[in-house]
Amino acid sequence: MKRNWILAAAALAAGLALVVGAADVTFGPKIYNKNGGDTHVVANGGTLLVEPGGVISAPLMDTFKSVIQCELLTGLAATGATGDTDLLRTGSNVFEYHIKGAGQTIICPTLAATGIDIALDEVSTEGLEITSGIATLQAPYAFKVGTSPAFQFCATATINDASGASNFLVGFRKAEAYQADETGYSDYALIGTVGTANPNTIQIETENDGASATVTDTTNTWADAASKTLCAKVSGAGVTTYTINGAPPTVTAAYTFDDTDTLIPTIYFLHGADVVETLTLQKFEAGLQ
Repeated sequence: MKRNWILAAAALAAGLALVVGAADVTFGPKIYNKNGGDTHVVANGGTLLVEPGGVISAPLMDTFKSVIQCELLTGLAATGATGDTDLLRTGSNVFEYHIKGAGQTIICPTLAATGIDIALDEVSTEGLEITSGIATLQAPYAFKVGTSPAFQFCATATINDASGASNFLVGFRKAEAYQADETGYSDYALIGTVGTANPNTIQIETENDGASATVTDTTNTWADAASKTLCAKVSGAGVTTYTINGAPPTVTAAYTFDDTDTLIPTIYFLHGADVVETLTLQKFEAGLQ
């Protein structure tokens, strides 16, 4: 993923500097490139300076390989009542998850061999929504249309019984209070399984300014035990596109977020009658394109 580096750096010991946008582009022993220029290094004793208006951008990325911990926003033990919001702490990041349906007795995702299993109770019409966070400053990661450069969100998951994922949707929604259903949000652009077919259908679901939801069948499908990477990509002007395992869907849908909309990456999941048995989230990655 590209990084938007607008940097100024100084090497204290060597007295040499790299100043982006200025005449002095000298490299010294504590500021240098390697890997054919793919890696920029500020070594021990060097200093990285970011001038006003400068940006250092890195993706929010997790592969869920470490021990996880769940708790309430207050730091108390996590709870699973309908509408509760909990924190999911990994070794690298903090996410929020919101309980959907009739509540959960298994209240925390469980560590699996290749990620985390987010199936929880495995009961029809129950599930959760995972976001980068709206309720607490412990998990902030949002983008503003018209201000942020082009950005994207990708999630990789394996669904054991795909027909049991009546909704497994990946994409962006407006940063507003959690709702019981994805259609409760005023603005969103999501891609993923909708329905109970076997293999399940991958559809695009969008809504703008609280109008009714628009659902588009991509004609792509998700079979049992398959692993897929779903991405939603938003231009600086809000134009949204999608990929499935790196390729555009066979059928897509045009959608543009409004200028100044503040958006967060989200995963929305509900069990169908079959239930998924296991749903392993293997990667969550959001950042600039």
